[in-house]
Amino acid sequence: MPLVLNGATSGSTTIQATDAVTATLTLPSSTGTLLSTANPQSGGVIQVVQGTTTTNTSTSSTSFVSTNLTASITPKFSTSKILALVTGGDLDTQSNGAQGCATIYRGASNLGNATGLENNYSSGTRLITPNSMSIIDSPATTSSTTYAVY
Repeated sequence: MPLVLNGATSGSTTIQATDAVTATLTLPSSTGTLLSTANPQSGGVIQVVQGTTTTNTSTSSTSFVSTNLTASITPKFSTSKILALVTGGDLDTQSNGAQGCATIYRGASNLGNATGLENNYSSGTRLITPNSMSIIDSPATTSSTTYAVY
């Protein structure tokens, strides 16, 4: 026999017994808040996605250019925060007196500033540095969202 839980002001939830022979329903012995889609737990990691590449991107452009390092995620809630982490690979100025910059884009929006999130400048010799950057984003959507390194 199912158990029906009625909400304080509206709605209800039906729970079916887990043991059909004894019709036993076991609930936790502690008190607290029932978590649901409408009342999710905050502060936890809900999902993780990963993008990888082994392809180099080279440019002499003074603007950001796209790479093939991307990852797409569909936020569970419109209030979800996305932590984008980029690690690995090198940012190489290729020559003396050059500047190397990298940033993270969400769609067509640069999440860094005009010079990006990772920036190095070679004042006298070629400079090769590990690339590592991160940003916390609030995309305010539950639609698929793509993050890309430029």
